[in-house]
Amino acid sequence: MKKGKLFAVVGHKRWGKSTTLLFLTDRKKVTYSTIKGQRFCIKRMSNDDIPKPFFQWIKDIEPETCPAVIIALCPTFDTKLSVRLVAALNSLRKRYDLFFFVLFHRYRPSTDHIEKEEIDKLKKFGTVQSFKSRAQGETRARALKKFIATNL
Repeated sequence: MKKGKLFAVVGHKRWGKSTTLLFLTDRKKVTYSTIKGQRFCIKRMSNDDIPKPFFQWIKDIEPETCPAVIIALCPTFDTKLSVRLVAALNSLRKRYDLFFFVLFHRYRPSTDHIEKEEIDKLKKFGTVQSFKSRAQGETRARALKKFIATNL
C-alpha cells in the first residue's frame, strides 16, 4: 500500500487555523481542494474543536480513498487529550507521510506562541515548518500552499 500525504495546519484554539484553510479554498467551506493538480480532502474541525468526530475521522481516513489530506490540528500534548493525539499521529504516520505547517504566533496581537517542546514533539512524526509571521489569513494560506506544493 502506497502512503498518502497529510498536511496539518497547526495552532492552538482561536489561532487562525480555520481562517487559513478558508483562504486556501478561496473563502469557500469545501471539503476538497486541488493544489498542483492533486485533489486534497480537507478536515477543517480540529481536535480542539470537537474531539470525538475529529479522532474518528482520523481513524477512518485511508490513502486509497483520500491520498492527500489537509487538516487543522492543535498540538494538545499537555492536556488529557494528549494520549489520543499521540495515538492518532502514530496511526496516521503508518498510512501517511506527515507535514506540519505551524502557525507560530496567535493571529491576534499577543505574546502567545507555539512552544519549542510542541514543535519538537511534532518533529518526531514528520516534517515541520514554522510560519512566524503574524500575517493575515490570505498570506498564511499562500505560505501554506507553497509548503504543500514543495512537499508533494
